[in-house]
Amino acid sequence: MNRTFNLADVFEAVARAVPDRPALVAGARRLTYRQLDERAGRFAGHLAALGVLPGDRVGILARDRAEWKESELACFKLRAVPVNLACAGERLARVIEDTGCSLLVGEGELLARAPWFPRTIAYGRPYEEALRACQAPPPRPRSGDDHYLVCSAGTTGVPRAVVWRQEDAFFAAMGGGGFMGEPVRSVAELAERAAQGVALRMLTCVPLSHHAGQWLSWVCHATGGTLVLWTGQGFDPRAVVELAGRERVQVMLVGGDAMGRPLAGVLRAGELPELMAIVTGGSAMSAEVKERLHARLPGLAVIVDSLGCAETGAVCQAMGDGFELAEGVAVLREDLTPAGPGESGVLGRSGRVPLGEWPRDAQGRAWVVQGDLARLEGDGTVTLLGRERNVIHTCGHRVQAEEVEAALRAHPAVHDVVVVGVPDPELGEAVTAIVAPVAPLTLADLAEHCAKRLADHQAPRVLRQVSEIHRGPSGEPDYEWATAVAQPQCSNGLS
Repeated sequence: MNRTFNLADVFEAVARAVPDRPALVAGARRLTYRQLDERAGRFAGHLAALGVLPGDRVGILARDRAEWKESELACFKLRAVPVNLACAGERLARVIEDTGCSLLVGEGELLARAPWFPRTIAYGRPYEEALRACQAPPPRPRSGDDHYLVCSAGTTGVPRAVVWRQEDAFFAAMGGGGFMGEPVRSVAELAERAAQGVALRMLTCVPLSHHAGQWLSWVCHATGGTLVLWTGQGFDPRAVVELAGRERVQVMLVGGDAMGRPLAGVLRAGELPELMAIVTGGSAMSAEVKERLHARLPGLAVIVDSLGCAETGAVCQAMGDGFELAEGVAVLREDLTPAGPGESGVLGRSGRVPLGEWPRDAQGRAWVVQGDLARLEGDGTVTLLGRERNVIHTCGHRVQAEEVEAALRAHPAVHDVVVVGVPDPELGEAVTAIVAPVAPLTLADLAEHCAKRLADHQAPRVLRQVSEIHRGPSGEPDYEWATAVAQPQCSNGLS
């Protein structure tokens, strides 16, 4: 059986190449590649003893901790499918049912959210006892065709389960064995690179329950780096800076402005001298926050905006002006033909795509299109124009919510903002700004501010003020919440 770029094979190859190198830092726990591989193997043995078979789906319901990665690796070793769970109530029940989980592992406090589920394993004493009692099972035949499942963030509704071939996910979403470099051609080459290359220390502030956090963890481990997890509850920018300093972090993954802005606000002169790169996942970072971070981190070489989602993998990234498209990604017209320079369309991926039925072009190629709008420039880069679902139709115009948000963030009284459209009998949709302010703010203030930056039809017609903008784990706005808050009958804000 072809085992090319099976995720368990990838990790085990690196563990053999650099067994004593630090692989994981999670709170007080530190594991080398050998230790992480051995613990994952023992848990795989326990899962096998419970009857977990290839293709079975095992839900992981936990905050970031070492056991999260151990559980994920254990599933891959058995050819089972780990499922990232990060929700509660009816939404959690629906995701568990939709993904067909046969077993849940995780923190007892979070497992208690699913008291009706019959088979669970809690971290702590039950988990550690299981590891002590078991050995790694005999290797099972593996394949690059084995499944990798990732649940979307669900910021526009219920999370969706997306299933990939592991090999396709490895190249389309996890860097293909390179960090901002060329992908590898074989697992042997990957192990050689890990042994001979520079082992970067990477901190993810985006949780492993989100695809961006997972993907950075695989970028890190496929290149032989040390993965540092932020294990605190909620995002504490000062504690994150102190963690990054203690661990001499060189690469940090954050969730756009939602994390970048508070980080810039607490950084002190001379901190994080080894930090070379900040990568955003889930949402891009505004120019204002980038400037503040560069001013406070003189050794910071680059801030990388990375765009992607569970269905498309990583589609483009920018280290300055203009986004560069990943392999297999194009700007598409409505008929799925590639757009020419100066034309706008939607971003789509062909080739390495998730399993499923996708629209096909005239040549029979399948394209995954998720509604990210972009314009192809003459130099081959693209300018992002927002997401199709965030276009507001008002006064006969199309308004990109992201463009309005960017303008409003520059107002000194605006701490955070999300913009949505609300049905209006005269305008079609009213541009509605939901703002978490830091000082008194009125709609007239915003109108005066926007007059210098936006066209009249782009300016907000409604203002809702809230104490906090609800965002997902990687900083993306919760549009389901925002749409509810924006409604006229909502008592949360002020028109």
